[in-house]
Amino acid sequence: MSILPFLDPRATQRARWVAAALGLASGAAAGCAPTARVDFSQPSFSEVTSPGAVGTQCTETSNDREPEIRFTLLDTDQGPIWPGTRLGKFTLTLNQNFSVDDLRVTGAGGRVFPSPDIFCGDADVEGSACPVAELANAGFTCGPLDDAQSTTDSGLVCQRDFGIDVSPNADLEFVGGNSNDRQAIIVLMTNGASVLGQRDDGTPAQFDCSTDRSDRRTRGVTQLLRQLRESELASDSRLCVATFAGQSEPDYRHPDGDLVADCFQRVTDESFLDSEIQAIANQEEAGSGRQPWAAIIDAADRFDEWLPGNYDRHIVVFTDGDTDERSIDAAQAQGLTPQAALDAVVNAGVTVHVVQLDRADRAEDCFPVNRHGALDDFARLACATEGTYSMVERADDVPALLENVGRAIPGQYRVRLLADGLAALPLGPYSLEMQLEATVDGVTRAARFAARAGTTSARSDTRIAIFGRGDCAGGAASCYSGYECRSDSVCAPPAVTE
Repeated sequence: MSILPFLDPRATQRARWVAAALGLASGAAAGCAPTARVDFSQPSFSEVTSPGAVGTQCTETSNDREPEIRFTLLDTDQGPIWPGTRLGKFTLTLNQNFSVDDLRVTGAGGRVFPSPDIFCGDADVEGSACPVAELANAGFTCGPLDDAQSTTDSGLVCQRDFGIDVSPNADLEFVGGNSNDRQAIIVLMTNGASVLGQRDDGTPAQFDCSTDRSDRRTRGVTQLLRQLRESELASDSRLCVATFAGQSEPDYRHPDGDLVADCFQRVTDESFLDSEIQAIANQEEAGSGRQPWAAIIDAADRFDEWLPGNYDRHIVVFTDGDTDERSIDAAQAQGLTPQAALDAVVNAGVTVHVVQLDRADRAEDCFPVNRHGALDDFARLACATEGTYSMVERADDVPALLENVGRAIPGQYRVRLLADGLAALPLGPYSLEMQLEATVDGVTRAARFAARAGTTSARSDTRIAIFGRGDCAGGAASCYSGYECRSDSVCAPPAVTE
C-alpha cells in the first residue's frame, strides 16, 4: 500500500505541498487544503501505500467479512493529500469529487494465503493440491508466493483465488487532519532474547535464531519519527520510546535514565530521540522472553499520568513471535492477559497500531520456542481501537510498515472491502493479496498489496491480514491444520511447552 503525506492548513507547509500529487495510504484523517503557490508545474496523483487494515467485527468468533483498509494519499512531493487539499485547480472534496466510486479492486479479485505462509513440498508443482488437507478441500493449491517472482526464487505456497471488492455499502471516511489536533504516541519495541538470537539452551546468540539481528525495527521507528516530524502537527506532538522483554513494565527511555517523570519528548527533539532509538539496537536482553500484554497495559496508564490533556493517543507496538512459557505463567498470575490489554487501551481511549514479525525460517531450537505470536489477539486489539495491524515474516518488511503508520497517524482514509468468501474457508488467519485503484482529478494510481510489493530491491510484504473466525468448538467449521481450537473457541497456534 502507499501512504500520502498530509496537507495542513498552515500556510508554510501548504505552499510547499500545493503542487503535490495524490497517493493512497491507509488511515483516516481530515484536514484543510494548502494555500496556492506560484508554480508552473501542476501536481498529480503519485502513489498508494498503507499501514494495514483491521476487521470491523472484533469479537472472538466474528470473521473479517468486511475488513476495513486504511490508506493515505501522497503527492509528487511525498506530501499527504487530505480533504480540502488543492492540486492545481482541483480541490479534493470528500464524497464529492473523491468518493467510494473512485476506488476499485482491479481484476477478478485477489488471492488468499494461510498466515503464516504454508510451503508446499519439493515434489509439488504449480497447481497441485495444498499439502494441508483442510485447505486442499477448500480449493487451495500450490503456487508462487508472488506473481512477480519466479517459483524458483520463492518456492510454492498454499493459496487460492479469492473474490474481493470495495463493499457496495461502504462509505469513504477520513479521520484526523485537524490542525488543532495534538498527537501523543508511545512506541513499544520488543527487545528480548528472540531479537538477540538466543538459543533455547542459553548458548551464545546465533543469526538463525534472531528475528531482527539487522535492527530493522529501529530503522522503522526512525522512519516513523521522520514522518511525524514532517507533519504540520509536529510542534504539538509528543513521542515516548520504550522497550519491553519478559518483565511486567516497559523500559521507558528518558534523558535522565531511570528517573522517569515524563517519557514524552517533542517529536522535533532530535538530540535525544534520534540517539536513543539507535542505542536500543545494542541493548537486547539475553535470557528474557517477551510480554507484550503487560507492556501495553502499563503504557495505556501512562498517558493520564505523564501527559494529561487533549491529545490523540496512540500506541505503536513492534513485536516478534510468541512469548515464552515463564512469561505467560507470570503474566497470567497477575492478570496481564490479551483481554486485560484490550480493556486497558479501550478505557484509556488509545488507538493501537501493531506491526508483528514472525520470522518464517527461524531455527527450531531457539528461545522462546514458539515462532508465531498471537495473531488474532493483536488483530482484535487493533480492531477494537480502530488502529492498524500488519504481520510479516521478514525483518526487511518492517521499516516500510512502521513508516506508513507514521504517515497515517496524523490523517488517513478508510473504506470497507467485501470478502464474503471468507466464511466458506477453514477457520484461521489469512493474508490477502489484491490491487486497489484510486482515481483523483482524472489520474489513476494503484496500490498493490502483495508478498513482494514494489519495483525495487526493497520490495515489502504489504498483504492485508484477515481472519476467518467462528465457534471452532461447536460450529460446523474447524481450524486448519497447524492451529488448534482454544478454550475460548478461537483458532490459534498450538502452545509449545519449553
